[in-house]
Amino acid sequence: MPADDFKASCYFDNYYSWAESKKGIIKRPYWSVFEDDGDVKTEEDDGSYNDDSLKWRVDKTQKYKYCTILHTTGFQTYIIEVKETIRIDLCTGNRSVSYFMIIRGSFKTNHLKGGNCGRLTFDDLQEQIKLIVEVLGVDAEKIKIENLAPSILVSLPFPVYEFLKDSLISYRGNAFKQYDPDENGTVIGYHCPLGQVEVKLYDKSLQYNLPSYLMQFEDRFCKMQRLKNLVGIVHLSDLKDHSKVEKLIDILIQTWDDILLFDNSIDENNPILNARQREMVKYGDNPKYWEKLKAKCTSSTYTNRIAEFRSLSTDHGGNYHQNIRNLIIAEWNIISKSWQKLPSVKKRELAKITSSVRGKFNQVYYNGVKDCNTNNSNNINMTKGLSKPEHKSKKQLAKEKREKANEQVVRFMVALSTTLQIIQKKAA
Repeated sequence: MPADDFKASCYFDNYYSWAESKKGIIKRPYWSVFEDDGDVKTEEDDGSYNDDSLKWRVDKTQKYKYCTILHTTGFQTYIIEVKETIRIDLCTGNRSVSYFMIIRGSFKTNHLKGGNCGRLTFDDLQEQIKLIVEVLGVDAEKIKIENLAPSILVSLPFPVYEFLKDSLISYRGNAFKQYDPDENGTVIGYHCPLGQVEVKLYDKSLQYNLPSYLMQFEDRFCKMQRLKNLVGIVHLSDLKDHSKVEKLIDILIQTWDDILLFDNSIDENNPILNARQREMVKYGDNPKYWEKLKAKCTSSTYTNRIAEFRSLSTDHGGNYHQNIRNLIIAEWNIISKSWQKLPSVKKRELAKITSSVRGKFNQVYYNGVKDCNTNNSNNINMTKGLSKPEHKSKKQLAKEKREKANEQVVRFMVALSTTLQIIQKKAA
Protein backbone atom coordinates (compact mmCIF):
# COMPACT_ATOMS: atom_id res chain seq x y z
CA MET A 1 0.00 0.00 0.00
CA PRO A 2 1.70 3.26 -1.09
CA ALA A 3 0.14 5.08 1.88
CA ASP A 4 -2.17 3.77 4.57
CA ASP A 5 -3.07 5.45 7.87
CA PHE A 6 -3.50 9.20 7.63
CA LYS A 7 -4.82 12.31 9.32
CA ALA A 8 -5.84 15.38 7.32
CA SER A 9 -7.52 18.72 7.96
CA CYS A 10 -9.23 21.65 6.25
CA TYR A 11 -11.66 24.50 6.92
CA PHE A 12 -15.41 24.27 6.30
CA ASP A 13 -17.65 27.14 5.23
CA ASN A 14 -20.56 25.86 7.32
CA TYR A 15 -20.71 22.61 9.25
CA TYR A 16 -24.48 22.57 9.69
CA SER A 17 -25.39 22.95 6.03
CA TRP A 18 -22.82 20.27 5.18
CA ALA A 19 -24.18 17.84 7.80
CA GLU A 20 -27.73 18.43 6.58
CA SER A 21 -26.74 17.76 2.96
CA LYS A 22 -24.92 14.54 3.91
CA LYS A 23 -27.69 12.89 5.92
CA GLY A 24 -27.78 9.21 5.07
CA ILE A 25 -24.09 9.32 4.10
CA ILE A 26 -22.37 10.38 7.30
CA LYS A 27 -22.91 8.78 10.70
CA ARG A 28 -25.26 10.39 13.19
CA PRO A 29 -23.23 13.25 14.70
CA TYR A 30 -22.89 14.30 18.33
CA TRP A 31 -21.30 17.36 19.89
CA SER A 32 -19.01 17.83 22.89
CA VAL A 33 -17.92 20.76 25.03
CA PHE A 34 -14.87 20.47 27.30
CA GLU A 35 -15.46 21.84 30.80
CA ASP A 36 -12.82 23.51 32.98
CA ASP A 37 -12.82 20.56 35.38
CA GLY A 38 -11.86 18.20 32.56
CA ASP A 39 -15.31 16.70 32.08
CA VAL A 40 -16.74 16.41 28.59
CA LYS A 41 -20.35 17.32 27.98
CA THR A 42 -21.70 15.25 25.10
CA GLU A 43 -25.13 15.46 23.50
CA GLU A 44 -26.79 14.49 20.26
CA ASP A 45 -25.86 17.03 17.62
CA ASP A 46 -29.28 18.37 16.62
CA GLY A 47 -28.24 22.03 16.65
CA SER A 48 -30.68 22.88 19.46
CA TYR A 49 -28.14 24.17 22.00
CA ASN A 50 -27.90 27.88 22.89
CA ASP A 51 -25.17 30.18 24.11
CA ASP A 52 -26.09 29.62 27.75
CA SER A 53 -25.29 25.91 27.41
CA LEU A 54 -21.77 26.62 26.19
CA LYS A 55 -18.59 27.13 28.19
CA TRP A 56 -17.09 30.51 27.34
CA ARG A 57 -13.53 31.65 27.91
CA VAL A 58 -11.93 35.08 27.65
CA ASP A 59 -8.68 35.42 25.72
CA LYS A 60 -5.51 36.78 27.31
CA THR A 61 -5.97 40.23 25.75
CA GLN A 62 -9.45 40.54 27.31
CA LYS A 63 -10.77 41.64 23.91
CA TYR A 64 -13.05 38.72 23.07
CA LYS A 65 -14.58 35.57 24.47
CA TYR A 66 -14.73 32.27 22.67
CA CYS A 67 -16.07 28.74 22.87
CA THR A 68 -15.14 25.58 20.98
CA ILE A 69 -17.66 22.86 20.18
CA LEU A 70 -16.43 19.51 18.90
CA HIS A 71 -18.74 17.78 16.41
CA THR A 72 -17.97 14.10 15.81
CA THR A 73 -19.24 12.05 12.89
CA GLY A 74 -17.79 9.98 10.05
CA PHE A 75 -18.58 7.81 7.06
CA GLN A 76 -17.76 4.19 6.37
CA THR A 77 -14.60 3.57 8.45
CA TYR A 78 -13.37 7.18 8.43
CA ILE A 79 -13.72 9.40 11.53
CA ILE A 80 -14.51 13.10 11.16
CA GLU A 81 -14.21 15.78 13.84
CA VAL A 82 -15.24 19.38 13.25
CA LYS A 83 -14.12 22.07 15.68
CA GLU A 84 -16.61 24.93 15.68
CA THR A 85 -15.08 28.03 17.25
CA ILE A 86 -17.44 30.86 18.17
CA ARG A 87 -15.77 34.19 18.87
CA ILE A 88 -17.52 37.31 20.22
CA ASP A 89 -15.83 40.71 20.37
CA LEU A 90 -16.35 42.10 23.90
CA CYS A 91 -16.33 45.71 22.66
CA THR A 92 -18.54 45.55 19.57
CA GLY A 93 -20.44 42.32 20.20
CA ASN A 94 -19.57 41.13 16.69
CA ARG A 95 -19.78 37.37 16.37
CA SER A 96 -17.68 35.17 14.09
CA VAL A 97 -17.71 31.41 13.59
CA SER A 98 -15.11 29.12 12.00
CA TYR A 99 -15.22 25.38 11.27
CA PHE A 100 -12.08 23.28 11.23
CA MET A 101 -12.39 19.68 10.05
CA ILE A 102 -10.11 16.73 10.88
CA ILE A 103 -10.50 13.39 9.10
CA ARG A 104 -8.54 10.29 10.06
CA GLY A 105 -8.52 6.63 9.20
CA SER A 106 -6.94 4.04 6.95
CA PHE A 107 -7.20 4.13 3.17
CA LYS A 108 -6.65 0.38 3.07
CA THR A 109 -9.15 -0.52 5.79
CA ASN A 110 -11.85 1.53 4.10
CA HIS A 111 -11.02 0.05 0.70
CA LEU A 112 -11.26 -3.47 2.14
CA LYS A 113 -14.50 -2.60 3.96
CA GLY A 114 -13.01 -3.05 7.41
CA GLY A 115 -10.24 -5.53 6.58
CA ASN A 116 -6.59 -4.68 6.98
CA CYS A 117 -4.45 -7.46 5.56
CA GLY A 118 -4.92 -6.84 1.85
CA ARG A 119 -3.25 -4.79 -0.83
CA LEU A 120 -3.97 -1.16 -1.54
CA THR A 121 -2.72 -0.25 -5.00
CA PHE A 122 -2.14 3.23 -6.35
CA ASP A 123 -5.45 3.06 -8.23
CA ASP A 124 -7.25 1.92 -5.06
CA LEU A 125 -5.77 4.94 -3.30
CA GLN A 126 -7.19 7.21 -6.00
CA GLU A 127 -10.66 5.76 -5.45
CA GLN A 128 -10.42 6.52 -1.73
CA ILE A 129 -9.25 10.09 -2.35
CA LYS A 130 -12.14 10.63 -4.78
CA LEU A 131 -14.59 9.29 -2.18
CA ILE A 132 -13.25 11.58 0.56
CA VAL A 133 -13.40 14.65 -1.67
CA GLU A 134 -16.98 13.85 -2.73
CA VAL A 135 -18.21 13.37 0.83
CA LEU A 136 -16.42 16.37 2.32
CA GLY A 137 -17.21 18.63 -0.59
CA VAL A 138 -13.75 20.19 -0.32
CA ASP A 139 -11.09 20.26 -3.03
CA ALA A 140 -8.19 17.88 -2.43
CA GLU A 141 -5.81 20.84 -2.85
CA LYS A 142 -7.29 22.38 0.32
CA ILE A 143 -7.06 19.27 2.50
CA LYS A 144 -3.74 19.32 4.35
CA ILE A 145 -2.17 16.03 5.42
CA GLU A 146 -1.13 16.07 9.09
CA ASN A 147 0.07 12.44 9.48
CA LEU A 148 0.84 9.76 6.90
CA ALA A 149 2.12 6.19 7.07
CA PRO A 150 3.85 4.90 3.92
CA SER A 151 3.87 1.14 4.33
CA ILE A 152 4.32 -2.22 2.65
CA LEU A 153 3.04 -5.72 3.37
CA VAL A 154 5.38 -8.53 2.33
CA SER A 155 5.04 -12.29 2.46
CA LEU A 156 7.93 -14.08 4.16
CA PRO A 157 8.78 -17.79 4.10
CA PHE A 158 9.05 -18.07 7.89
CA PRO A 159 7.14 -16.93 11.01
CA VAL A 160 7.36 -13.14 11.15
CA TYR A 161 7.25 -12.47 14.89
CA GLU A 162 9.90 -15.09 15.65
CA PHE A 163 12.12 -13.57 12.96
CA LEU A 164 11.67 -10.05 14.37
CA LYS A 165 12.25 -11.25 17.92
CA ASP A 166 15.47 -13.02 16.95
CA SER A 167 16.79 -10.47 14.46
CA LEU A 168 15.76 -6.86 15.19
CA ILE A 169 18.52 -4.83 16.83
CA SER A 170 18.09 -1.12 16.17
CA TYR A 171 17.13 1.68 13.80
CA ARG A 172 19.86 4.31 13.43
CA GLY A 173 21.22 3.24 16.80
CA ASN A 174 17.82 3.38 18.51
CA ALA A 175 16.63 0.10 20.01
CA PHE A 176 13.22 -1.25 19.03
CA LYS A 177 10.49 -1.54 21.64
CA GLN A 178 8.15 -4.49 21.86
CA TYR A 179 4.45 -3.75 21.45
CA ASP A 180 2.35 -4.26 24.55
CA PRO A 181 0.41 -7.54 24.60
CA ASP A 182 -3.19 -7.38 23.40
CA GLU A 183 -6.16 -8.54 25.48
CA ASN A 184 -5.24 -12.14 24.66
CA GLY A 185 -1.63 -11.65 25.73
CA THR A 186 -0.35 -11.74 22.14
CA VAL A 187 2.58 -9.55 21.09
CA ILE A 188 2.65 -8.90 17.34
CA GLY A 189 5.87 -6.97 16.79
CA TYR A 190 8.11 -4.01 17.46
CA HIS A 191 8.27 -0.27 16.93
CA CYS A 192 10.82 2.50 17.24
CA PRO A 193 9.14 5.83 18.11
CA LEU A 194 11.24 8.92 17.38
CA GLY A 195 10.50 12.62 17.12
CA GLN A 196 9.00 12.91 13.64
CA VAL A 197 8.64 9.29 12.61
CA GLU A 198 7.77 5.94 14.13
CA VAL A 199 9.18 2.82 12.47
CA LYS A 200 6.90 -0.22 12.77
CA LEU A 201 7.54 -3.89 12.03
CA TYR A 202 4.93 -6.40 13.04
CA ASP A 203 3.32 -9.74 12.25
CA LYS A 204 0.11 -9.05 10.35
CA SER A 205 -0.71 -12.75 10.12
CA LEU A 206 -0.40 -13.12 13.89
CA GLN A 207 -2.55 -10.04 14.40
CA TYR A 208 -5.38 -11.48 12.29
CA ASN A 209 -4.75 -15.17 12.96
CA LEU A 210 -3.88 -15.96 9.33
CA PRO A 211 -2.14 -19.10 8.06
CA SER A 212 0.41 -17.17 5.98
CA TYR A 213 3.49 -15.18 7.07
CA LEU A 214 2.82 -11.48 6.42
CA MET A 215 5.10 -8.72 7.70
CA GLN A 216 3.90 -5.12 7.88
CA PHE A 217 6.67 -2.54 7.54
CA GLU A 218 5.84 1.14 7.80
CA ASP A 219 7.08 4.63 8.52
CA ARG A 220 4.46 6.58 10.43
CA PHE A 221 5.21 10.28 10.03
CA CYS A 222 3.86 12.21 13.02
CA LYS A 223 5.14 15.40 11.40
CA MET A 224 5.16 16.01 7.67
CA GLN A 225 8.32 18.11 7.34
CA ARG A 226 10.46 15.28 5.94
CA LEU A 227 7.82 14.13 3.45
CA LYS A 228 7.27 17.73 2.39
CA ASN A 229 10.98 18.33 1.78
CA LEU A 230 11.90 15.00 0.18
CA VAL A 231 8.72 14.01 -1.62
CA GLY A 232 6.64 17.16 -1.90
CA ILE A 233 3.57 15.69 -0.19
CA VAL A 234 1.60 18.36 1.68
CA HIS A 235 -2.04 18.11 0.60
CA LEU A 236 -4.35 15.22 -0.26
CA SER A 237 -4.04 16.19 -3.91
CA ASP A 238 -0.34 15.30 -3.79
CA LEU A 239 -1.29 11.65 -3.29
CA LYS A 240 -2.92 11.81 -6.72
CA ASP A 241 0.47 12.56 -8.25
CA HIS A 242 1.98 9.20 -9.21
CA SER A 243 5.50 10.62 -9.39
CA LYS A 244 5.29 11.85 -5.78
CA VAL A 245 3.75 8.64 -4.43
CA GLU A 246 6.42 6.64 -6.25
CA LYS A 247 9.10 8.43 -4.22
CA LEU A 248 7.71 6.97 -1.00
CA ILE A 249 9.53 3.72 -1.76
CA ASP A 250 12.82 5.62 -1.45
CA ILE A 251 11.80 6.65 2.07
CA LEU A 252 10.87 3.07 3.01
CA ILE A 253 14.05 1.59 1.55
CA GLN A 254 16.21 4.17 3.30
CA THR A 255 14.51 3.27 6.56
CA TRP A 256 15.03 -0.44 5.91
CA ASP A 257 18.70 0.17 5.09
CA ASP A 258 19.09 1.93 8.45
CA ILE A 259 17.67 -1.05 10.35
CA LEU A 260 20.27 -3.36 11.85
CA LEU A 261 19.43 -7.08 11.82
CA PHE A 262 21.11 -9.98 13.57
CA ASP A 263 21.60 -13.17 11.55
CA ASN A 264 21.73 -16.14 13.93
CA SER A 265 22.32 -18.57 11.09
CA ILE A 266 25.99 -17.52 11.16
CA ASP A 267 28.22 -20.07 12.90
CA GLU A 268 30.43 -18.16 15.34
CA ASN A 269 32.87 -21.10 15.28
CA ASN A 270 33.42 -20.78 11.55
CA PRO A 271 37.24 -20.88 11.15
CA ILE A 272 37.05 -18.24 8.42
CA LEU A 273 35.92 -15.62 10.95
CA ASN A 274 38.50 -13.59 12.84
CA ALA A 275 38.28 -12.81 16.55
CA ARG A 276 36.47 -9.49 16.06
CA GLN A 277 33.90 -11.07 13.78
CA ARG A 278 33.29 -13.89 16.24
CA GLU A 279 32.72 -11.30 18.93
CA MET A 280 30.16 -9.51 16.75
CA VAL A 281 28.35 -12.78 16.03
CA LYS A 282 28.33 -13.67 19.73
CA TYR A 283 27.20 -10.32 21.14
CA GLY A 284 25.83 -8.40 18.14
CA ASP A 285 22.18 -9.22 18.86
CA ASN A 286 22.32 -6.94 21.90
CA PRO A 287 21.73 -3.22 21.17
CA LYS A 288 23.91 -2.32 24.17
CA TYR A 289 26.89 -3.95 22.45
CA TRP A 290 26.62 -1.39 19.65
CA GLU A 291 25.97 1.45 22.07
CA LYS A 292 29.20 0.67 23.92
CA LEU A 293 31.09 0.23 20.66
CA LYS A 294 29.85 3.59 19.39
CA ALA A 295 30.90 5.27 22.63
CA LYS A 296 34.51 4.08 22.46
CA CYS A 297 35.09 4.25 18.66
CA THR A 298 35.40 7.07 16.20
CA SER A 299 32.47 7.65 13.87
CA SER A 300 34.28 6.18 10.87
CA THR A 301 35.38 3.09 12.81
CA TYR A 302 31.84 2.50 14.06
CA THR A 303 30.46 2.82 10.52
CA ASN A 304 33.02 0.32 9.26
CA ARG A 305 32.11 -2.15 12.03
CA ILE A 306 28.43 -1.90 11.10
CA ALA A 307 29.30 -2.55 7.46
CA GLU A 308 31.46 -5.52 8.47
CA PHE A 309 28.64 -6.90 10.61
CA ARG A 310 26.20 -6.64 7.70
CA SER A 311 28.64 -8.36 5.35
CA LEU A 312 28.81 -11.34 7.71
CA SER A 313 25.18 -12.09 6.92
CA THR A 314 25.81 -11.67 3.21
CA ASP A 315 28.91 -13.87 3.14
CA HIS A 316 28.25 -16.43 5.87
CA GLY A 317 24.55 -16.24 6.75
CA GLY A 318 21.09 -16.08 5.25
CA ASN A 319 21.44 -12.57 3.79
CA TYR A 320 17.96 -11.80 5.12
CA HIS A 321 18.31 -8.05 5.13
CA GLN A 322 19.01 -7.94 1.38
CA ASN A 323 16.45 -10.64 0.55
CA ILE A 324 13.66 -8.81 2.37
CA ARG A 325 14.79 -5.55 0.79
CA ASN A 326 14.28 -7.18 -2.61
CA LEU A 327 10.81 -8.36 -1.55
CA ILE A 328 9.86 -4.85 -0.44
CA ILE A 329 10.88 -3.36 -3.79
CA ALA A 330 9.17 -6.12 -5.78
CA GLU A 331 5.91 -5.74 -3.85
CA TRP A 332 6.04 -1.96 -4.21
CA ASN A 333 6.46 -2.29 -7.97
CA ILE A 334 3.15 -4.14 -8.05
CA ILE A 335 1.04 -1.93 -5.78
CA SER A 336 2.40 1.39 -7.06
CA LYS A 337 1.76 0.61 -10.72
CA SER A 338 -1.18 2.55 -12.14
CA TRP A 339 -3.10 0.49 -14.65
CA GLN A 340 -4.90 3.68 -15.62
CA LYS A 341 -1.60 4.98 -16.98
CA LEU A 342 -1.00 1.95 -19.20
CA PRO A 343 -3.05 2.55 -22.39
CA SER A 344 -2.09 -0.81 -23.87
CA VAL A 345 -3.63 -2.76 -20.97
CA LYS A 346 -7.28 -3.57 -21.53
CA LYS A 347 -9.64 -4.20 -18.64
CA ARG A 348 -10.26 -7.79 -19.65
CA GLU A 349 -6.52 -8.46 -19.31
CA LEU A 350 -6.33 -7.23 -15.71
CA ALA A 351 -8.08 -10.29 -14.32
CA LYS A 352 -5.58 -12.52 -16.11
CA ILE A 353 -2.66 -10.56 -14.72
CA THR A 354 -4.13 -10.62 -11.21
CA SER A 355 -4.70 -14.34 -11.50
CA SER A 356 -1.07 -14.82 -12.53
CA VAL A 357 0.15 -12.80 -9.57
CA ARG A 358 -1.98 -14.71 -7.07
CA GLY A 359 -1.51 -18.16 -8.53
CA LYS A 360 2.24 -17.92 -9.04
CA PHE A 361 3.41 -17.31 -5.52
CA ASN A 362 0.23 -17.44 -3.44
CA GLN A 363 -0.24 -13.73 -2.73
CA VAL A 364 -2.87 -14.64 -0.21
CA TYR A 365 -3.48 -11.05 0.87
CA TYR A 366 -4.28 -9.56 -2.54
CA ASN A 367 -8.02 -9.21 -2.11
CA GLY A 368 -8.30 -9.28 1.66
CA VAL A 369 -8.74 -11.77 4.44
CA LYS A 370 -10.74 -14.32 2.51
CA ASP A 371 -7.83 -14.83 0.10
CA CYS A 372 -5.68 -16.06 2.96
CA ASN A 373 -7.36 -19.44 2.64
CA THR A 374 -6.30 -19.88 -0.98
CA ASN A 375 -5.14 -23.45 -1.51
CA ASN A 376 -3.18 -24.31 -4.64
CA SER A 377 -0.97 -27.34 -4.94
CA ASN A 378 1.29 -25.45 -7.33
CA ASN A 379 1.98 -22.67 -4.82
CA ILE A 380 5.34 -22.41 -3.13
CA ASN A 381 5.10 -24.04 0.28
CA MET A 382 6.25 -21.44 2.81
CA THR A 383 5.59 -23.55 5.90
CA LYS A 384 7.11 -26.94 5.10
CA GLY A 385 10.08 -27.84 7.26
CA LEU A 386 9.59 -25.02 9.77
CA SER A 387 8.40 -27.10 12.73
CA LYS A 388 10.18 -26.65 16.06
CA PRO A 389 11.58 -29.79 17.77
CA GLU A 390 11.39 -29.08 21.48
CA HIS A 391 14.69 -30.71 22.40
CA LYS A 392 16.81 -28.32 20.35
CA SER A 393 18.18 -25.01 21.59
CA LYS A 394 16.76 -21.70 20.45
CA LYS A 395 19.86 -20.81 18.45
CA GLN A 396 20.01 -24.22 16.81
CA LEU A 397 16.34 -24.04 15.87
CA ALA A 398 16.82 -20.55 14.47
CA LYS A 399 19.84 -21.64 12.47
CA GLU A 400 18.04 -24.62 10.92
CA LYS A 401 14.98 -22.53 10.25
CA ARG A 402 16.97 -19.84 8.45
CA GLU A 403 18.93 -22.37 6.40
CA LYS A 404 15.77 -24.02 5.15
CA ALA A 405 14.03 -20.71 4.68
CA ASN A 406 16.92 -19.29 2.67
CA GLU A 407 16.28 -21.79 -0.12
CA GLN A 408 12.61 -20.87 -0.06
CA VAL A 409 13.45 -17.17 -0.27
CA VAL A 410 15.43 -17.83 -3.45
CA ARG A 411 12.55 -19.81 -4.94
CA PHE A 412 10.19 -17.07 -3.87
CA MET A 413 12.29 -14.43 -5.60
CA VAL A 414 12.41 -16.47 -8.79
CA ALA A 415 8.63 -16.83 -8.76
CA LEU A 416 8.22 -13.13 -8.05
CA SER A 417 10.60 -12.18 -10.86
CA THR A 418 8.66 -14.39 -13.26
CA THR A 419 5.38 -12.78 -12.22
CA LEU A 420 6.76 -9.27 -12.69
CA GLN A 421 7.93 -10.24 -16.17
CA ILE A 422 4.40 -11.42 -16.95
CA ILE A 423 2.97 -8.11 -15.74
CA GLN A 424 5.46 -6.09 -17.76
CA LYS A 425 4.81 -8.20 -20.84
CA LYS A 426 1.06 -7.73 -20.49
CA ALA A 427 1.53 -3.99 -20.00
CA ALA A 428 3.85 -3.58 -23.00
